[in-house]
Amino acid sequence: MKDEQIEKALSQPATEPSTALNQALNKFNQGIKDDSKIQRKNALESIKKQLIEFFRNPNALVQFTAESLEHVLNQVLNMLADPMERCREISCDIALLLMQKNQVWDSNMSGTLIMSVYKRLGGKEIKETSEEIRLQMYTLIHELILTKSSNQKNTFEIHLQEFIGILVNSFADNFPEVKKMGCACAKLLANRLAGSNFHMQSESLIKPMLSNMVHQHSRVRKEIIESLCDVIMHGNNKSVSDVVPHLAQRLFDQANMVRMAVIKLVGTWLLDLPDRYSFHHKLIPLLLTGFIDESPEIKELTESLWWDVGIKYEKENEKELKDKLDFIEKEIPNYPIELKDRRPNVGCRELIRLNASKILPGILNDIGDWVEATRIKSIQLLYVMIWQAEKNTTQHLETALQTLFKASNENIQTIQEYIFNCSKLIGVFTDADLCLQVAFKTIKKMNSVNSGSINLLNGLLCGCSADKITLNLAFECLELMEDISKTFDNNLNLNVLNCCSTIEPLLIGKENSELDTEKLDKLEYLLCKVLFTISALTNEENLKIRAKDILKKVDQKKLMHDHSVKFINELKLNCESWTDNAFEPLVFSFLIKEQGLTSEILENVMTILKICLNPNKDVQMRTKFLLLIPEVFSSTCNSDDKTFLDSCFEEILNQMILPNIAWKAGRSAGAIRMTACASLVILMQNKVIKTINISDASVDKLIKMMLSSLDDDSKSTRLYVSRVFLMILDYYGNRLDKDQLHKLYPEFIKRLDDQSDEIRQEILKIFYVYFSCLNQNYDKILYQAHLQMIFENLLLYLDDGNEDFQIKILNLLKHACALNPELLNNEIIKVKDKHKNKQLCLFHY
Repeated sequence: MKDEQIEKALSQPATEPSTALNQALNKFNQGIKDDSKIQRKNALESIKKQLIEFFRNPNALVQFTAESLEHVLNQVLNMLADPMERCREISCDIALLLMQKNQVWDSNMSGTLIMSVYKRLGGKEIKETSEEIRLQMYTLIHELILTKSSNQKNTFEIHLQEFIGILVNSFADNFPEVKKMGCACAKLLANRLAGSNFHMQSESLIKPMLSNMVHQHSRVRKEIIESLCDVIMHGNNKSVSDVVPHLAQRLFDQANMVRMAVIKLVGTWLLDLPDRYSFHHKLIPLLLTGFIDESPEIKELTESLWWDVGIKYEKENEKELKDKLDFIEKEIPNYPIELKDRRPNVGCRELIRLNASKILPGILNDIGDWVEATRIKSIQLLYVMIWQAEKNTTQHLETALQTLFKASNENIQTIQEYIFNCSKLIGVFTDADLCLQVAFKTIKKMNSVNSGSINLLNGLLCGCSADKITLNLAFECLELMEDISKTFDNNLNLNVLNCCSTIEPLLIGKENSELDTEKLDKLEYLLCKVLFTISALTNEENLKIRAKDILKKVDQKKLMHDHSVKFINELKLNCESWTDNAFEPLVFSFLIKEQGLTSEILENVMTILKICLNPNKDVQMRTKFLLLIPEVFSSTCNSDDKTFLDSCFEEILNQMILPNIAWKAGRSAGAIRMTACASLVILMQNKVIKTINISDASVDKLIKMMLSSLDDDSKSTRLYVSRVFLMILDYYGNRLDKDQLHKLYPEFIKRLDDQSDEIRQEILKIFYVYFSCLNQNYDKILYQAHLQMIFENLLLYLDDGNEDFQIKILNLLKHACALNPELLNNEIIKVKDKHKNKQLCLFHY
């Protein structure tokens, strides 16, 4: 049966092309008007297949004419409003096919397509609900502009308003792909209608496009920026001012492609934008920011574009720049090595010169921005501006330095690094006297100097070559450093040290004329003062080491015998007003410990100590100075003048130590007594003390003061006093008369009941020396009562709870037996039956 049908079909004559076309069109027309969506879909699919076959095969069954193709297009475009999504999708496919393949596509067909799409996408309310079909329709528009705008420019100009409406809605679409296609359409339309009426409507696109500059997709942001470039380039460039702030924000974008797009846009505008000179001050900062981008590709692109901008400006203004081009300064002294091969051309430098006055205030404003990233970009941009301006920086010196000082209170490491780099460049490009004087004046006006401002000053010093810094400038700088170094801020002192390191080689390199020698001595002294002060006040070892390294470069003989002496003399002038919070006590202590004492300063040191150890002075300051006394005295021991040593020791004892041991109520007074006693112990441990001839009055005063302190509340004080008594009896016991000695033992006996075993042990040591003092021409009959009292009390401790202490008491009694054996035996007999440990009393002496 099937074979018969085939043979029947083959036996029939072939259908005429016109008949086939009519049949196809009739079927298509009926199908798309059918109420059934399936029939409409089938009709569209059928005509699509026939069109594909027609365009692919010249001998296709259905041969479409120009009129029939236009008819199909009109019907298909009407189907864009079909309720069925699939029908609308196929209609878009057919329209695209016709646009691409139809050789007789005329302006009427373009106009019809534009209006049909406009009805679906261009109104206030978008009628097309499907994202995919909206994307297809925008693809249709893009293809229409791409393929037909060159030959049908007039039609496109007529329908420009419709195009603008369609594109505006694309930027408000929620589908990212639609936004990107809208960008492509806008970019293409701007290029194809350049020089026509596009500029009259282009402003309508700007605001919708800018609303997408913060879209979450980086690709969308990139496409928006690229399309903005052409829309404004070929449209109304009044929109540049509205766009620049948004572009500036995109320079902080995390996506490299977005930042790259901004740099390309700005570079293109600076090269080709009509009336671009009016916008130089807005665009140049954006392009220069690319120099400090983290991406090497963006840096390279920026450098290339900026160089081209400068060259083009040179060519456009060749007459005005003739002298500058003919007499280019080939080498700038002290020019940074890292920038040596990247020096900007004359055009770039001239552009910065002309626009710096408009750009720098904006940078100054952004330095105070609350966003950290903005502040960092601003200081980095200032660095690039100074680099590009070179010697033109002088015109804007105060503004540039004001900006840097404003940023100097930042604790961000990157900002501090760029403050130094910026100021270094300023030092290279400007006159040293001019830039340093501005810096000195600003720092002196500050209520509190921060480390960043000194970091800035150090940068200026580093940038200035050695021959630019005069002795007067160096002197003024060191005077400023002297005032600033009186602080406990380690960061500030670090930057002060950096300034000293920079200045120190400059001083060595100056000429040695008589006038210069005098000035250099003053400068060297100021430098030493600053270094002494920093070393004394800092608690960081690395700062002390750095200061010491710089001091090593100074003539050591002058350091010891001139500078140290002069500094001590200066300190002496105001020592009466010192408090613990002052810096002078610490500097004074440092000089004594680190620099040592010479005969030239000893007298002044003693005077300062005497004044500062007055009992009415600050407690903490006296505490520190009391501990200095042994060190000071050790330095005097090198003297061959015996009389000087005697008077020095008595002065220390009577005017410095003993007044601070005198009893006063209060915890602070107790701490001072303990420190004074500790200092006295260390002092008397010096072997030289034995050879010193101290007056009887001083010994008597010392003993009385020690007796009053032997029962002090502080255990440490009592222990130190006990050790002092041990040394007093050892050194001066043979000079004491018997009455003086008899006044001591009752206080010693009391201390045998001390809560501290350490003190009790010390008292036993004292008794050994004490008995040795009594053994010399001692009348045992006349002073029997005193010995009896001593023996009675010592025998009590043979029953002490500490067995080790009992043995030590027994050994002490054996030692004391030589004074009066009979008396001791009698006392033993009296008490032996009362003792718990009778074994210790069973032998006779």
